[in-house]
Amino acid sequence: MNKSLRRKVIYVCCIVGLLLPLYALGQPKNGSISQLRNKYRIGQTYLGQPDPASEGMRLATLGMRGIAASILWLKADYYKENKYYDRFAATLKQISLLQPHFISVWQHQAHNLSYNVAPIFDDYRLRYAWVKKGIDYLVTGTKYNEKKPILMYDLGHYVGHKLGKADEHLQYRSMFRKDKEFHDFFIKEGLAGFETKGLGYDQNPDNWRVGRLWFDGAVSSFQRGNRIAKTPHLLYSYGPLWIMYYGEAMQEEGVLNESTLLAWDEAGRLWKEYGMTDIPWNGEGYIRLGEIESSTEIARGIRKKFDEASAEQQKAIRERRLAKLPDELKEAFEWEDADISSSEQFDRRKQARDIVTPSLQEVVAECPKAIQPDLLRMINDITLLEERLRITNIYRSNVNYDYWQERAEAEQMPRTVEARRTMFEATKMINLGDPEAAIRNFETSFGLWNKTLRRFPRFAKEEVADDVLKGIKRYKRLLETELDDSFPLKWLVDYRETIDVGTVGAESNPEMEESFKIWSEEQKKLDALEESGEPQPATSTPTPTDPPVTTDPPVTTDPPVTTDPPVTTDPPVTTDPPVT
Repeated sequence: MNKSLRRKVIYVCCIVGLLLPLYALGQPKNGSISQLRNKYRIGQTYLGQPDPASEGMRLATLGMRGIAASILWLKADYYKENKYYDRFAATLKQISLLQPHFISVWQHQAHNLSYNVAPIFDDYRLRYAWVKKGIDYLVTGTKYNEKKPILMYDLGHYVGHKLGKADEHLQYRSMFRKDKEFHDFFIKEGLAGFETKGLGYDQNPDNWRVGRLWFDGAVSSFQRGNRIAKTPHLLYSYGPLWIMYYGEAMQEEGVLNESTLLAWDEAGRLWKEYGMTDIPWNGEGYIRLGEIESSTEIARGIRKKFDEASAEQQKAIRERRLAKLPDELKEAFEWEDADISSSEQFDRRKQARDIVTPSLQEVVAECPKAIQPDLLRMINDITLLEERLRITNIYRSNVNYDYWQERAEAEQMPRTVEARRTMFEATKMINLGDPEAAIRNFETSFGLWNKTLRRFPRFAKEEVADDVLKGIKRYKRLLETELDDSFPLKWLVDYRETIDVGTVGAESNPEMEESFKIWSEEQKKLDALEESGEPQPATSTPTPTDPPVTTDPPVTTDPPVTTDPPVTTDPPVTTDPPVT
């Protein structure tokens, strides 16, 4: 036997010898590889629904799925650029068969279908059809990736935000309500609560409510231990926030009756439940966004005990340090708020007080040793509580918690519903060519809005006031004259003009902020009197430029910064397809 043949025989024997242990290791039930997959739950049956077609594609590519998928991605881009949209959709399906557990495939290509291809068409019905294709694509992805709640999170945005906030959202929402085929698809795919919680005021499925169900699914998956690249306080916020948007959609469409009150009542209840939800953070235990007041009181109580136990030592330290201050800082230390007229003076007073005020640890060092252990425990408790409060305030700001809490409360008032209804009727009368009826409805609406905005002055700079200002502009065009001081919302117009021209300190003036607090409390008392049936005292309309006084506070505001979505709109919420 020559050397060449002998070498070939050896190679064949080695190959056969290697195949035997590989066959043993790869046994479907008892093989070591199969046992490892089951132990760490990474087999295809644990990731989601197994698909024979995907396995066939995997075998056909002989382990080169990555190369094949890259080629198909290039083909998909080519088809999209050349407007071969049917081939584009078919190619995306092939890519998903090759890489069913690669999340970016589903996210990227669904975004392509709903956000990049759909706007190309002129007919909104074709745009709606392509938005549906992107949603269908994501739903399919959830079946292969049951442990990836991010796809359900994306579906919540697509169904809610894409259909409810696009330029053609009125048409989209109407088509979605009537799309029986699409509804059957959701039911077939097992969307929990679709036939109950997904129904709107007309007993047809509503896109905002259905979107909320997908968010609920993402939250449930996360709570079962599945990871998602979203902070919990944002993830939990979208469900109740989508019901807020549902209430806004009803108002825009002219559904201003008991159904609107029920929608905002549900939204307010869900927002309160969200505020009492345990949210993990990087410290001990959990935080609740709705318990900031109680946590603040606890921190104040501990700090009060600390101050009482160490009052003499704190006083002695301050006196020593104050005596050593330079004369200019001594003077600054005594300044009151009324004495400060510039940021430079404010910084100087802060510098002086920081020097004089001792740290908690410095105070403990001068206290009797017998009470030092108790004081150190108090310091530890204060530090933990202050850090918890700091994170809680950040989270509340991220979701614009205070704004949406007050918004739900305001929209549940029959007065606010009537204010919106009469403004909607006024716009309708303009379109029907009846200016006198429009003027009457506008005047009724503005009187009601004046009370609502006095009660919730933070709305003066939010989109709530934007809608009112649009109505005021239409009203002025009908009157063909300028507004005088008797107009109930003259203060709002003046204030917004001050904001728009960028007057320094218009949004952060402490005096204005204090005036708003006084004004809001006064309106709450008036509302309570109105509910009790007692006669109400006369009130005067404040002027934003006047100094604040208790009898006639000026009207200004300092609303919270809006952050998505849930963001005020993506509320604080933002759009997030495919991912925020």
